[in-house]
Amino acid sequence: VMKDTNKAFLIGMKHIAVCVGLALFLVSIALPVVSHAGEYGFPEYYPGNFDGAGRIDRIAADEVVINDVLFKLSPAVEYHTRTTQNASSAWLKKGQIVGYINSSSSRREIVSLWLIE
Repeated sequence: VMKDTNKAFLIGMKHIAVCVGLALFLVSIALPVVSHAGEYGFPEYYPGNFDGAGRIDRIAADEVVINDVLFKLSPAVEYHTRTTQNASSAWLKKGQIVGYINSSSSRREIVSLWLIE
């Protein structure tokens, strides 16, 4: 019985170690885009930091899916590109990488999208 308990414990610890490793890997990929936005040659009107960033999976008038996460778009959402501040939503398309700023009242509502690539 003790042998089975130790085996289950070791399997559980391996699972935790893999999950922690995966989480650290994902953070190491996303953090440079989110934290050091100003170092990528963005125009002055781009923010120093984004609340998040990722690839657009789908975009509609009132919602966007970024990295498989659904966000509501604020009725007053603003779109920005490297060449145009306050651009049209038509400039942002599936597959592009964007940074976003969330509403102060909801982390699932975006008030501005910023084209990264």
